[in-house]
Amino acid sequence: MTLVRRRTLLGGLLAAGSAATAACTERGSEGPTSSPTTDVDSATEGSDPVTDAEPETPGQLTGEGLALLPDSGVLAATMTEGKVGLWSLDSGTIEQTWSVPGAGALAVTPDGKRLAVATSKGSIEIVDVSTITATPSITSLTPPEDDPSPIVDLAFSPDGSLLASASSANDVLMWDVSSRTADTLVVGGSQRKALAFSTDGTQLAVAGLIGPVQIVDVAKGAVTSALSESPAQGYALAFSPDGTWLATTSRTSPKPGKVLLFAVDEFALEETHPDQLEPLAMAFSPDSETLALTDSASRAVVLWSSADGRSRRLSGHSTKPRAVLWSEDGSLVYSASESDGIIEWDASTGKEKRRLTP
Repeated sequence: MTLVRRRTLLGGLLAAGSAATAACTERGSEGPTSSPTTDVDSATEGSDPVTDAEPETPGQLTGEGLALLPDSGVLAATMTEGKVGLWSLDSGTIEQTWSVPGAGALAVTPDGKRLAVATSKGSIEIVDVSTITATPSITSLTPPEDDPSPIVDLAFSPDGSLLASASSANDVLMWDVSSRTADTLVVGGSQRKALAFSTDGTQLAVAGLIGPVQIVDVAKGAVTSALSESPAQGYALAFSPDGTWLATTSRTSPKPGKVLLFAVDEFALEETHPDQLEPLAMAFSPDSETLALTDSASRAVVLWSSADGRSRRLSGHSTKPRAVLWSEDGSLVYSASESDGIIEWDASTGKEKRRLTP
């Protein structure tokens, strides 16, 4: 991949209002070994099944944009009606909301001070969340007029200086946050779905529905690897915090989906989860020992452990969970879906602790 053109972002500082909302994603060390998945009963297990249509109603979470603001005890989430909200984990209440038309994917800087929000018009809103105020400072990053495609995923580099974005029109952009300019990256495949920076920030993984996962050298702006073992249907990506593993998904229709684990040093396939899974999101635990993933087929959260290779299935969602993340100490897992809001799970027992709903 090469950089083909420099794009200037039109920055504009906006003001926003407040009201009411909700919010939450990380895993792995040594490769897990094959072992069956076991179910963990939830306090809400046995809910009536729903159709895959999952219609949105006012005040629901979209289930797509979720992020944990480090060192703050605050979750951010996108909602229907074009809103983004900040949720206090201490009080379990919504602290602030503001309007962002077509709000979708979210990404937060490692220091937790800035939140990037993707919009359906292809722009990105950078929100100052260093303090929770009624009118947060928002910088609007606007793409060229010839590329108003919705952004499907965002990822900040570990130092927060770069922001990668992928659009439904297949563009992958690397934004310089301070200068508000972006380079377009030429990456193989199409129908982008997921982005992830390596722990050291030197590599960017790009997944999509067509073509294998691409590994980009950030400094060179070039693709250095294409993971042939992940031929298609890459809905999710996650690097382990210790920099050892890259987890991704793969599916070749009509075959069922797979979860793949690659060793980052040479991007060699090390493990494949033994179960048939259809993940929409995944995240490593802070100690890199466990991979959490959302299985859209069973509407469950699956925890895959590297210690014994076993998996636990956390059941409780009535609709597809579309996002998952870990608490900073690794004791809790948060997952979100449209109808159920956010479910907080005890990572050690797999039991549901509470629900955060709009």
